[in-house]
Amino acid sequence: PEMSGQSFRGGSAALLLTAALALAVLLFGARRSPKLASAGSSTISGRITRQVPACRGGLGQLSRRMTARSSMFPALNLTPELEQQVAKLKMAPDNTLRHQQLLFYAKQANPMPRELQKAENKVPGCLSQVWVTANKDDAGKVYFQGDSDALITKGLVSLLVLGLSGHTAEEILAVKPEFIKEAGITQSLTPGRNNGFLNMLNTMKKKALEVSRA
Repeated sequence: PEMSGQSFRGGSAALLLTAALALAVLLFGARRSPKLASAGSSTISGRITRQVPACRGGLGQLSRRMTARSSMFPALNLTPELEQQVAKLKMAPDNTLRHQQLLFYAKQANPMPRELQKAENKVPGCLSQVWVTANKDDAGKVYFQGDSDALITKGLVSLLVLGLSGHTAEEILAVKPEFIKEAGITQSLTPGRNNGFLNMLNTMKKKALEVSRA
């Protein structure tokens, strides 16, 4: 049934009267006991806080989530880790800083045990000696280990180890080698080292496929 205009006005008046009485009680309590008023205010605030959940992380976390879901190089099928490193190298203002970044990768990398530095793990077609191993965990993710007897080459293989480890063979095989140009690496390396870098990538793809089928 529809509410009549008189009933509606009566209900509104009752609500206003109730609100006025509540306000009067609150003001009267504040004059008599400031602590009581403060406690009442805290209780109200607590109720509001509990009813409206906080946005944990704020805009910074939201921005990071959006960045993680987006891609600067969608056509290259890069892993998130590899894309982050490619973007870092691309933004370097000159080849000298890119060169320094590769040296940083080399210094941060864990050394490969001597027993793994053998012919079956050696990358063919490199000016320096480069070794790469691959292993797969129970979830099907592939993890690499790499090393070289030259710092720059070690930095290159460390970049790939950092960017490709922790992904499936399918994801690794999908990575396109054109990211090397996007990163500006080709400009800071000799043609021989550029070819060696491509050989490292191809070797790691081959090993990822092998361990995924094992």
